[in-house]
Amino acid sequence: NNDNDNSTSSSTSFPVQIPATEGPVTCKIAPGAIGAGHQAAYSDGYSPVCPNTPAEGSPYMWPMAWTAHVESKSMAFGSDDVWYHSKGIVSYRLDKNWKRQDWYYQRGIQRSIGQAPCDPENVDAQHSNGPIVACRRNNDDYSTMIHRGSKMFFISWKNGTEVGSSDPAQIAECNWLDLQVVGNIRPDWFMDDRGDSTDVQYLGDQHVFYQNEPRLVKQWRKKDFANQYFVMSMLGNPKDDDGIHWPMILNVPGEGFGDDFLQTYTNHSLLTDEEDYLFLLEEALESIGGSCPQMDMYGGGGGEGEGVGPPVTEVHIPSNLEVDPNSWFSNVYTFSPVWEPEDTSDLKDEIASSNQTPAMAVTNAEKVTVLSCYDEQVGAVRLSFEFNDIEMVDGGLLPWTALGFRESNECLMIPRSGADTQIILIQQSSPEEDAQAFLGSLPAAARGMSEEALSSVYQSLESLQDTESFSNVVLETPSTTATAEARMSNGQSKSVRLEFLQFRNSTEGALHLMYAIGSSSTLGFHTTRHCFDVTEFPICAHSESQSEIDVSGGQIKEDDTSSSGCFFPWSKVLALFSLVVVLSYS
Repeated sequence: NNDNDNSTSSSTSFPVQIPATEGPVTCKIAPGAIGAGHQAAYSDGYSPVCPNTPAEGSPYMWPMAWTAHVESKSMAFGSDDVWYHSKGIVSYRLDKNWKRQDWYYQRGIQRSIGQAPCDPENVDAQHSNGPIVACRRNNDDYSTMIHRGSKMFFISWKNGTEVGSSDPAQIAECNWLDLQVVGNIRPDWFMDDRGDSTDVQYLGDQHVFYQNEPRLVKQWRKKDFANQYFVMSMLGNPKDDDGIHWPMILNVPGEGFGDDFLQTYTNHSLLTDEEDYLFLLEEALESIGGSCPQMDMYGGGGGEGEGVGPPVTEVHIPSNLEVDPNSWFSNVYTFSPVWEPEDTSDLKDEIASSNQTPAMAVTNAEKVTVLSCYDEQVGAVRLSFEFNDIEMVDGGLLPWTALGFRESNECLMIPRSGADTQIILIQQSSPEEDAQAFLGSLPAAARGMSEEALSSVYQSLESLQDTESFSNVVLETPSTTATAEARMSNGQSKSVRLEFLQFRNSTEGALHLMYAIGSSSTLGFHTTRHCFDVTEFPICAHSESQSEIDVSGGQIKEDDTSSSGCFFPWSKVLALFSLVVVLSYS
């Protein structure tokens, strides 16, 4: 979710599913963790008054159309020595989902995954490590990056071209990369906790030295998917001539696959529609007979490459900006004149005072509420997952929903070892059929989003109830039960509930889990994703009303009188946990 243009996307044959809409689409953020900082690629732009957003109307969000000079210095972990130093000009039309970045000064070694293309003779083998490229960039060459919607253009200029030029006749080379769902930075990215695997902390006012002069800034810290954080400093006392709280200083973490860097913005000014030509260089080039072909950074166009989203590699570059749990607390404050945070005090009091909660641990993980306990009688954990706020897709079908079992506490879709990830997939094939729960494997190749990789997921699936490690499977969806329909008729959110017994020893420790909810009924891109741990497994409380369970040959068999298979007294806790839970990140 940073804005350093270290994008890691690939061209793929698997289609990106864009919501069907009529007319302009604005204020849409990208799915999953990407949305913590970026607009959706299909969005026509952002607005200073996007409705029902925490920063609606805030004077401290970035301007919609502006330009500034930027200077960046990268530092290695555990050192203040500068590895890489660059200077340039950045221009934004965030109301159109556009950005232009010009570089004219580069010194040192840029070390990261997904940086702009590096000539082979400039690769520093000593400091490169696997996919992490260390590129020597000691030049005053003029180059440009343009990001519009889902396309990112890389432009090299002929020697002697004036910095800031938009003369297509001076372009030496042009290529573009498909960023799939990733749009430009959103102007309120640092002030709210929307998106997955993120959090925000408003810090308040502070005096800093800026260009050797004291300046008052307001600061926010923004946590990312890698459990690292950005620090955004906005001008506290605006100038009399414009009254704008300009971006001043941005501290950016390496996010595990690059060095941290500190960036300053100077010489700010606003842009108008008259400067739109700055962002349309490839169109100008094609108008004089030139070309700008698509480049394929990973995978040779077959969709088997690195895939979309953050890269996964066994090599991890540590950051000086790791979240310290001793200093971090959530604090969403945006100076919006209209937005008010949700008051959940009544819900918390009700939960705390309730004497009807069963002897089960409760874990809240954004869209999911989990109940857990350990059943000593059968040697298995009882788990119930309530997926809240489910939006139907594809004409009334459930979106695909997956629960993944991570091998460590790292929040990775694919482990660094490259091994397959065990998943439970909930899917509805047609309106005439009920949704089903399956157990399967997610291969590393699925990151490439190719049809072959996703097909292998389907080939691995077997009914969850028929597996040896799971039993007493119950799946409740909005279309299959009267209970769910009654909740919807009462104005409550649609939800999907999955319950099961999983055979595991009580001493095995925490369950490292993640979930994803798709944008369609068939496997593809997700709209939300989150990692969480289930750490508490109190001894399950048994009652006479529960179905009798016998253990025979390692398998659990239910009494035939229990046709529903339900083993949680959800009626006692449904009223407490049917509300939307405030986002909580750990």
